[in-house]
Amino acid sequence: MKFCKAIPRILALFLISFLLPGVNASAAGRLQSTDGNPVIVIDPGHGGENLGTQEGGIWDEKYMNMVTAQALYDELSLYDNVEVYLTRTDDRDISFQERAAFAQSVNADFLFSIHYNASENHDLFGSEVWVPLSAPFNNYGYQIGYELLTDMRDRGLLVRGIKTRKGDRGEYYAIIRETVALDIPAAIIEHCHVDEDRDKGYCDSEEDLIQFGKNDATAIAKYFGLKSSVLNVDYSDYQLVDISDSAPIASTLRDETPPDVCQIEFSEADYDAGYLSFTVSAADYDSPLLYLQY
Repeated sequence: MKFCKAIPRILALFLISFLLPGVNASAAGRLQSTDGNPVIVIDPGHGGENLGTQEGGIWDEKYMNMVTAQALYDELSLYDNVEVYLTRTDDRDISFQERAAFAQSVNADFLFSIHYNASENHDLFGSEVWVPLSAPFNNYGYQIGYELLTDMRDRGLLVRGIKTRKGDRGEYYAIIRETVALDIPAAIIEHCHVDEDRDKGYCDSEEDLIQFGKNDATAIAKYFGLKSSVLNVDYSDYQLVDISDSAPIASTLRDETPPDVCQIEFSEADYDAGYLSFTVSAADYDSPLLYLQY
């Protein structure tokens, strides 16, 4: 994601790709190997005094996370030969270290942290998945993130991408930092923005929150090649997006270079009406999502 400031003002225009960018979409097997039946830990974000975002106007985020996480747990538990755990089942404070330590105690193969999003100016929308910075966990995260976001795109949500974020201590997000430190892959699923009109219709009922959990379960089942005699589905031969495990996926890394094209041109003037028209254009061949500010 990159900002191109043609003239600094207050309004943002969005140039958006609705496709998952950056990789060859050919099919391949799962890069991550597991020893026996996969063990999956679901982490409902926030809890207790940590409310999460309150911008949605219906519920605190901690409640939304718990509804979706419980639905994910219930649905994923219907698959054969898989162990599923929740880091918390009630409304309480729990540290990132405790969440990661719990995942380690059950020998987790993956931790998924469940969240909903909001932005400072209430103008961002869409779904995104945050993954670790370094290979091979970055690559594992990309393969599962691809499945998660493909489903959200098919539902009509904007795909904001599979991303990483670097902080002063390496990983910016503590749940990823603490989990990866214990050699456990992790991903944060930001389902949509609760404070933006284009996304509110996807998360304004408990049925919507439950549906997110069920869809997450299907994506995770595809990733791990699970099958369910109860649901009558079999993903044991499911093929994932084909990527290399030799280096982090370039499109997940923050692009610090300037845009390749960023310009504003005068078009015409209507002096009687008092209007000036301009054309703003930009391109950046490293970034799938651009914001033009003027």
